Amino acid sequence: FPVKWNDYVTINTDFSNGENRGRKLLTVSTGAAGGILQVARKETNSQFSSFQLRRPSEMIVTDDDECIKWNDDVIISSKYNHVGEACGPFGCRVGKETSDSRVEFSAGGSTPYTFKILPPVGSSKSQSSCIHVNDRFRLASSGGANFLSIDNIGSDVTFLNTGTTLATFRHIHGSRVLKWRDHIVINTGFNDTNSLYGD
Repeated sequence: FPVKWNDYVTINTDFSNGENRGRKLLTVSTGAAGGILQVARKETNSQFSSFQLRRPSEMIVTDDDECIKWNDDVIISSKYNHVGEACGPFGCRVGKETSDSRVEFSAGGSTPYTFKILPPVGSSKSQSSCIHVNDRFRLASSGGANFLSIDNIGSDVTFLNTGTTLATFRHIHGSRVLKWRDHIVINTGFNDTNSLYGD
């Protein structure tokens, strides 16, 4: 599946054991307005591990169903974002890099901070091609100078000019609507109660 504007996703990291979907999730540290982006176990998958990918208001797209492409600037907000007049049209839980290189979720204002989605170093991905679920990417700060860096479970995510962490997007189960001409896999056999994908 391509990843599209306004999709709800998890951001998975840590492929050290060869697992394609990643062993760690990014999550917001608190349910209160605000919070810091941290690293969590994949099994956590709480409401605060869910994010919405939104396009900057100045970006012109020809179709609201358009996919997110490599090198696009993306606004990342918590799925459980609440909208308040004082927070601006993008809500009160919008990610931005802080002066100490962490990511804080707070009021987005009228022109929220954007992150850049870049292919891995050495990749042949075209800038005009869509990002798909399970594509590994580098998450960069707004200017593209600092990159996602993760450490241990429970630690804060940082953005460093030496950051090498790769991540993938996964659609949240049940959050994406099937559309005409979608390419799908039809899975059966869910005897394993821990499996979402069938046997």
